[in-house]
This record gives sequence, structure tokens and C-alpha cells, in this order.
Amino acid sequence: MSAVIERSGASRASVYLRWPNFPALLASAARRAMGREVLALTGDVASDYGRAAEQTQAVLAHAEFRSLLPAILSGMLRHSDDRIDFAEVIPERAAMARQYAALAARSGLRTDIRPELLSDMIMGAMLCKVLATGEAPDATDASQILEVILKGLAARAPSAPGQAPVAGPEGGLER
Repeated sequence: MSAVIERSGASRASVYLRWPNFPALLASAARRAMGREVLALTGDVASDYGRAAEQTQAVLAHAEFRSLLPAILSGMLRHSDDRIDFAEVIPERAAMARQYAALAARSGLRTDIRPELLSDMIMGAMLCKVLATGEAPDATDASQILEVILKGLAARAPSAPGQAPVAGPEGGLER
């Protein structure tokens, strides 16, 4: 915080009034570096997650955000009071989970999973691409990741107890 205060030329009180601690400052910097507004939901689950996948891809391709990524990840993994709150960086996650919980059945998606998992799988797959290759996912990656996840979340008919999943006609698992 002292370095930020020194570089900004603002008073210590002004900086702490806006950001009470370093995690809050870093979360704010991450939101700014994303270069995007918080995603407004439309109520169409597949469309909203498609837009979220596109936005995640664009954010991970943004050089300013990627330069902050090590500090963001480090701050999120802390086990202390100065941990970065994920909800401050990605506020859409909670709203999308509520939407999924409310609309999954009507959208033909599974209702037996935690609603947060869809966002986590999309972000996780794209972040894994960055960590594994050093490259941001492209639009095709984002589209394919979403397609695979949504197909996996398609509601299935209940299976008989003890029946194992089998390969379906398109190579996917069916019960």
C-alpha cells in the first residue's frame, strides 16, 4: 500500500478510504485490468454462459490482466485476513449460480450439481490453458470449452440403480 500511495501522490487517508487493504486494491486493479463491465444476465442460461465464456477468453487475452494474474492468484490462495475475495474480482459468479439454480431444469440442464460449478469449469479450463501453454485461449477454445461443458450438463433420464454409464452413439457417456 505504501508503494501505491507513494506512486500515486495521493494522501494515505484517501487511498485507505477507497481501498481499506491491499487485497481490496488488487481486486479493484484486476477488475479495471479486465477492461469489461460486469456481465448482465438475460435469463437464457446457455446464452449467458456463452457470453461469459467469450468474456473470460477476452479477459485472459488482455495483457494488463495477465500481468496481474500472478498477484491475483497469490492473493486468492492466501489463508489469512488479507486474502483477495474472489467475489470482488468475479462478481458474476454468484449471480450466474443463482440463475443456473433457478433455470437449469427449464433449460434442460442437470439440477443435481452445485450451481457454481458451471462458471468454475469454464474459467478453470481457460485458466488451465494459460498456465499450461502460456497462451490465452482463443475464441475457438472458448466455444469448444463451453460446448463440451454444456453437453455434459444436459439432463439425462434417470438410470437404474447400479447401472454403469456406457458410450453413446456420439462417443459420449450415457446411462
